[in-house]
Amino acid sequence: MILTPLGTANGYGCPTCRAVFLSHEHAGRVREGMDRVAPVQAEQAAAGAPHVDPRRDTAVLACPLCRQAMTPQWVTGKYVRIDACIAHGVFFDAHELAALVPSRPLVAPLPGHKYDTPGALAVGALLDVFLG
Repeated sequence: MILTPLGTANGYGCPTCRAVFLSHEHAGRVREGMDRVAPVQAEQAAAGAPHVDPRRDTAVLACPLCRQAMTPQWVTGKYVRIDACIAHGVFFDAHELAALVPSRPLVAPLPGHKYDTPGALAVGALLDVFLG
């Protein structure tokens, strides 16, 4: 992951998979429409990258900042699964950030995922705050 300007703040971008990692605060600004540039830049960076099938992508991702496992969440009403670190931010696969901007979805747990790790419920609460 490479630290890079993304809209109104810095984010992290992966040159291989073209995903982005935003702080909770930055993701909230995007969600509220206060940063309309970041989703456009993320989508431009994702050009040519394949869309990830969230039903087949079962990998548990590590936060690029603290290396702790992130919590997967389904975004209700969207065919999108995001991964969140309670302490640092949210990981968006290529094309996911732009897919979240038009409406205010609710967050639901990933089907079949057991939230028995410390902080898992708090992650859901944080996601509810910044996603809607």
